[in-house]
Amino acid sequence: MINNNFRTEIQILRSNTLINHQDKLLMIGSCFAENIGKKLIENKFQLLLNPFGVLYNPASIAQCLNNLVFKEKFTEEDVFFHNEEWFSFQHHSDFSHSNQQDCLRNINQQFLASKAFLKTADFLLITLGSSIAYQLKSTRQIVANCHKLPADTFHKIHLNNHEISQILKESIDNIKHIKPNIKIIFTLSPVRYIKDSFIENSLSKAHLRIAIDDLLNTYESTEYFPAFEIMMDDLRDYRFYQLDNIHPSPLSIDYIWNIFSQTYFSEETQKLNRQIDEITNAYHHNIKNENTEAAKKFKNKFLVKINKLLETFPYLDFSNEKKHFQ
Repeated sequence: MINNNFRTEIQILRSNTLINHQDKLLMIGSCFAENIGKKLIENKFQLLLNPFGVLYNPASIAQCLNNLVFKEKFTEEDVFFHNEEWFSFQHHSDFSHSNQQDCLRNINQQFLASKAFLKTADFLLITLGSSIAYQLKSTRQIVANCHKLPADTFHKIHLNNHEISQILKESIDNIKHIKPNIKIIFTLSPVRYIKDSFIENSLSKAHLRIAIDDLLNTYESTEYFPAFEIMMDDLRDYRFYQLDNIHPSPLSIDYIWNIFSQTYFSEETQKLNRQIDEITNAYHHNIKNENTEAAKKFKNKFLVKINKLLETFPYLDFSNEKKHFQ
């Protein structure tokens, strides 16, 4: 018999730990974390996304978490000058600046706000990208970003599952010391890191996935969301990738987001998301002539919707939308 079903769809399992708009979420990790994080922000969740910028390897993610617990601030010793800009090996290049003090000011403004946010966070979402890391030869420090320094500045290393598990256990213990009841959701990025080879990417993902499983067995209130499996087993076709055949397409991200929503959001939260989405779409709608009666009615219609939602959900931030529709 011919099987006319050309996909193996993943089974959605509703989590016992649901997320709502009153929860505070800290999300750290790879560029895939950015994709889901932007969806959460668009839907008005209280999210702090990648306070150090995009991070791929688990050692840098662990260092980020440890810094949020123990470090007071970043100083001149934490930055270096290269190609006419100041950088931090613990941050993405988004934080770089031609002036050292401006660089540190940008880093510390985000850092201090993130330290305060962590103390109130209900969820920590960690997305691991690659077990391959780069170690600075001069100090043996594993860097979050090489910032286009010469390749011979670094040792390329492969973290195995035992090392990954141990590194993350230490940082999670530190986090739980200040937030004992924080809930942790792990994901494994479906983005394939094939700069070197497909074989290295497969080995990297395997070590990360085994380490995550060990962490799930170690800590209560930890879960795994199968973004990697959805992409590899459910959406296993290049039509679900961008033109580089590496990154998930917008369609795939929407599909994974939908499964994430069904897993972690109640029916009430999903209904609220649909209402927020309607307002967001209207906010981005291009009004050609705002002086027409039709435009005024359109804007007033959504201003009324916003005010009605705020009566029930006063913690939602519609400040930009309200200003736009007034």
